[in-house]
Parts: sequence; structure tokens; C-alpha cells
Amino acid sequence: MEIQVKVEDITLTSAVDGQVRRYSGEDEWEWDSRNLADVIADAAVLKLTTEANWSHQVQEIAANRKKAVDTAIAAQVEKALSQPFQLTNQYGERQGGEVTFRDLIAKAIGDFFTVTKGDSYGPKKTSAQTVIDTAVNTYVSKELNALMKVELDKAKQAIHEAAGALIARNIDKLNPA
Repeated sequence: MEIQVKVEDITLTSAVDGQVRRYSGEDEWEWDSRNLADVIADAAVLKLTTEANWSHQVQEIAANRKKAVDTAIAAQVEKALSQPFQLTNQYGERQGGEVTFRDLIAKAIGDFFTVTKGDSYGPKKTSAQTVIDTAVNTYVSKELNALMKVELDKAKQAIHEAAGALIARNIDKLNPA
């Protein structure tokens, strides 16, 4: 006994069971028979969207893209930081020699800790001292406010108790038994 199976040529456009809506290009959708390409595309989408490791792959792609962008940006930032330029005044006249942004940043950081600011009426402080003073004042104020709330609650409770006892005594005086 001999069994023969004959299969005609199968291509991606070969029709299979079912129908699918296709865009006709003229703002209309038409029903058409599903072809092998539709079945393959549906299976691929299903596999990719339901695979347990899909979110890991998306995160890995995003991390790789971020790394590539960061590398490209880092090169541009390094070039901008190290490229010398000439400072000028408001009239375009040169001020000193050439500097880099890196030099200006280093100077600004040094000035933050060393240059004092203030007027003749108050103490002169560096920016760092001002930041530290503000942080300490904020912390101490927060702690004092918490302590004051506790003590105010105790005082309110004592006042309520004393007022209750006073009212009770006066009521007893008005209504002798």
C-alpha cells in the first residue's frame, strides 16, 4: 500500500481559513480571506507579548539604548567642558585669557566655600555657611515644633481637667443635696 500526499505550492499569500479586515488605502476597510502571512504574524505577536521574559528584554533594550545615548552625550559634554573660549565683558572686550567651562566650574565650587557675601549690617558668610545655617535652622525648627505640640497637648489636657473640676464644684454649690 502506498500513500501519497501532494501539496500545492504554498506562499505567504496562500489563503487559509478565516477572514481579516484589510485597509484598502481609501479610508475604507475591506474583509479579505486570511493568508499564511497573517497567521504567522499573529503567532509571532502572541509569542512575543506572552513570553515570560518579554519585560526583561524590553528593559535590556532600553538599558542598551540609554547606554548608547549616554556614551554619545558624554563625548559631547567632555568636548564642551574642555574646549577653551574667551570671556568678554558686556561690550565684547576680552577679559583675561582663555578659559574652559571646567575652569569656571572649579572656580564656582571654590567660591562657594571661600567667598563671603553680606552687607555692612550683618555677618559675612560663604554660600556653604548659608546652606548649613538654613539646614540646621530647618531641623531645629522642626524638632522644636514637635516638642511644642506635645507640651501644648499636655497643657490643653490639664486645662480641660481643671475646668471640668471647677464646673463640677460650682454645680455642686448651686444644687445642694
